[in-house]
Amino acid sequence: MNIQIYTMQSVEEAQAVVALGVNHIGITPSHLGLPGEVDFATARAIVDGVGDTAW
Repeated sequence: MNIQIYTMQSVEEAQAVVALGVNHIGITPSHLGLPGEVDFATARAIVDGVGDTAW
């Protein structure tokens, strides 16, 4: 079973949900004022922070 949670806001948040068993995280990298968006640098840090433990 895949567990998905979207709109990660920080590396710490993403790592915490992955530690709980989430295997798919969502990130909204943008500068358009979208709900839950993060800047591109934060999105990159989140991806780097979880590595291959989530996709």
